Amino acid sequence: MPSPNSTDLLKVHVRNRSRTLFEGDAVSVTSLNNTGVFDVLAQHANFITLINKYITIKKPDLKIETIEIEKGVLRVIENKVDIYLEINPT
Repeated sequence: MPSPNSTDLLKVHVRNRSRTLFEGDAVSVTSLNNTGVFDVLAQHANFITLINKYITIKKPDLKIETIEIEKGVLRVIENKVDIYLEINPT
């Protein structure tokens, strides 16, 4: 299978208050929100949602990385996915 080109990739940054858990390119990001499982692919519409349970990142080499979470916020803007974990309202 050919590897994806750069226009087919997302820039993903997953972080909590103390450190970055993942930073790099991805083919897709999958998670769970209050309406169910969803995927983010390249060229996805701008999007923000609360997420829970897990994040699955499919890397350009097609390897899968799954991060178990309690809750977080996922934001997509122009092929850039920012995920903030362990955010507690004050």
